[in-house]
Amino acid sequence: MKKLSMFALMSLLVPAMAAAQAKVTPPTPVAPIAKPAPFAQVMIPDLDALRMSKEDMQAIAERARNEAEFNLASLYKADAFAQTMSTNFSQTYSSDRERSFYDQGQNALSSRQYEQAITRFDQAIQSKGTRTDGALYWKAFAQFKLGKSSDANATLGELQKSFKDSKYLSDAKVLEAEIKRTGGQAARPENEDNEDLKLLALQGLVNSDPERAIPLVQGVLASAGSLKLKERALFVLAQSNSPLAHTILVNTAKSGTPDLQTKAINYLGINRGREGGKTTSTELMEIYNASQNDDVKRAIIRAFGSSGDRAALVNVIGGTTVTTLRNEAVSQLGSAQGGTELWSIYQKEANKDLKLQILSTLGSMGAYERIIEVAKGEKELELRNRAIRSLGNMKAERSGQALIDIYGSVTDVDGKKAVISGLANQNNAEGLIACVRKESNFELKKDIVSRLSNMPKNKAAQDYLMEIIK
Repeated sequence: MKKLSMFALMSLLVPAMAAAQAKVTPPTPVAPIAKPAPFAQVMIPDLDALRMSKEDMQAIAERARNEAEFNLASLYKADAFAQTMSTNFSQTYSSDRERSFYDQGQNALSSRQYEQAITRFDQAIQSKGTRTDGALYWKAFAQFKLGKSSDANATLGELQKSFKDSKYLSDAKVLEAEIKRTGGQAARPENEDNEDLKLLALQGLVNSDPERAIPLVQGVLASAGSLKLKERALFVLAQSNSPLAHTILVNTAKSGTPDLQTKAINYLGINRGREGGKTTSTELMEIYNASQNDDVKRAIIRAFGSSGDRAALVNVIGGTTVTTLRNEAVSQLGSAQGGTELWSIYQKEANKDLKLQILSTLGSMGAYERIIEVAKGEKELELRNRAIRSLGNMKAERSGQALIDIYGSVTDVDGKKAVISGLANQNNAEGLIACVRKESNFELKKDIVSRLSNMPKNKAAQDYLMEIIK
């Protein structure tokens, strides 16, 4: 093959290049961005075409205004709720931290680890909660045990200056006197052991000669002793049948430090529940009404519960607005088998949160008839759904048919889902199948079939799944 000359090659390429250039299409110019239409035209493009009357326009405007107000109110409500939840969480977290540090400090004292006790009480003091005065006193006690008399006196001075009405002030004066008496020397191990020996001796005397021993126990309670020692002294009194011992317990429950108050109340509650116990409901209620400390009030509520005093618990619920105390009383009513009282309160109560607590308590008691009544007749959906869930936590033999009946009567999706969850929780395939056969909502049917597919060992469930496949 001959090689083409440069002239011949160019004569072939030039026409091809020209033809290629002739076929190129120029780019389409970019269209300018259209100016947005006025807002009114966007919302109402053509009044004549819509043939909208003045009344229609006013109705639209009114609805828009109402929706805007509703959305704004919802926003404010959500914001307020978030702030409340944040505040409550912060307060609860702070209270729990303080309680934890305080308890750790007491444990360290019981183990005679005084440096660690001081650290923990300092942490409780920094929390600035309801136990600050107690933490100051016990910090000073730990400093005294280490022989740090000047530090102990300074801590007691802070307690007396900052908490002029504290119940620890009388103990603080006793501790100051003890610091002076011992010359600020550190506690000796043999003296620490003597505390336990003394208490064992006192317990023996209480059993054999209470007239002589009980005043000595009373002296222990008034001394600059450890909390462990004083609690054991209360235990000795609680074991005695002496009227004087009972009087000392009652007085400690009324006016002792919060640490000893709650312990004395516990013993009074135990005594009330046993045969021959001397504690009366009136005594406990007087202490309850006089106290400003919620921990003390809770201890009394538990004492009512341990002795089965349902009437006193009903009075507590009706006499306070403090949610935690009312919830504690409801819980104790459940422990005291107060189903009748709880149902009566539920029917009259306006507070939804307390009614939810009552439903949970009735459910834990197995009061399925009352729960079924709420599930079938309650208009408040959250309460109704809580009742449905409670039924789902019971055995299918007791509540399965009721759940099936409720499924047929509820019309909202949330109610139906609550029933489905309850039946699934019971592993009640027969109930789920009865519901799915009635259901026309495809999403709910999918939910039920999904639950049935998670029951591989249930014959009824597997038979229904086979029925679907066929």
